[in-house]
Amino acid sequence: SRGDHGLDFLFDLGIKAIDACCLEVREEALGAILIGYRRETTILQADRTRFEEFCRGAAVAIANARTQERISKHTE
Repeated sequence: SRGDHGLDFLFDLGIKAIDACCLEVREEALGAILIGYRRETTILQADRTRFEEFCRGAAVAIANARTQERISKHTE
């Protein structure tokens, strides 16, 4: 249902189901990834596991990029 969560655009796109995963490294939340489905669906555990693995990799990549950026700023 619609609410004050800021996700109304999903309804406008015809999204019927979503899966979301927090991007976290060392207990620091960096963001989230949402997958939207245009039909109602049951997300299989194997798909959920692959999604979580992808999100872990994405979180590490973001954390590494931030670290590299901090290093670059200190060496300029």
